[in-house]
Amino acid sequence: MDDRLHKISRQIVEDAKERNAIIIIGHLEDVQNQDKRSASL
Repeated sequence: MDDRLHKISRQIVEDAKERNAIIIIGHLEDVQNQDKRSASL
């Protein structure tokens, strides 16, 4: 299982490099809630 996860994560990183993209890791629910609060201000 670890080898499979390593290969998947490595492919994600390689794809991001090719696209000059940024990878963000975290819990996104709080980000969505912040957007809603900002809109109501």
